Amino acid sequence: MENNTILSERIKKIIDYKGLTINKFSESVEASNSYFNKVLKNNTSIGSDRLEKIIRTYPDISPEWLLTGEGEMIKNADKPSVKKTETLNDGIPLIPVEAMAGIGNGSVAIKERDIQERYLVPDFVESDFMIRVKGPSMEPHFNSGDIIACKIMRDRSFFQWGKVYVIHHREQGTMIKRLFPSDDSMLECKSDNKAFPPFTLEVSQLTNIALVLGVIRLE
Repeated sequence: MENNTILSERIKKIIDYKGLTINKFSESVEASNSYFNKVLKNNTSIGSDRLEKIIRTYPDISPEWLLTGEGEMIKNADKPSVKKTETLNDGIPLIPVEAMAGIGNGSVAIKERDIQERYLVPDFVESDFMIRVKGPSMEPHFNSGDIIACKIMRDRSFFQWGKVYVIHHREQGTMIKRLFPSDDSMLECKSDNKAFPPFTLEVSQLTNIALVLGVIRLE
């Protein structure tokens, strides 16, 4: 049971890293919708054919890490597939955290003066911008200095509860938190670092919201 539990935790990490629902992950490896729901809920064993399918479907995931827990989850994690563009016309813009305040959810776009660099990252093609994490509140999922890829959310009627978002509050500024429902007008914001207690914010006081799609960890 202990080995099944540990393996299930690694499967959860892959699902979170890819930004998928459990059902979407199941579909991607040609399993029934209920297969990984049962695996993750009951910590049941995973067939070798499913593990092989995961390895084939997600070649960036280290087979050694998946099967044994040794090493890093992502192959060559110390050498991410990131290429700085030669001009500021292509690629995903890297902006300072402070610039999040100026990103609009409507017609206002990222200001050219805020762009520090642009990067080509094949896995993050849907991203609108990238920023560097500051502080320890989301450790161990994100460390200070990590670069996260974000997608601006223009529809505030739909949230993926439990996912990580970058939000900008009129008074509190920019922060990175997992969002959960509270009541009709409030959101509960949680840090992965248990030293930071959860709190609630009014949705109407959030000027900008972006879903975190992935992370690049630089040594």
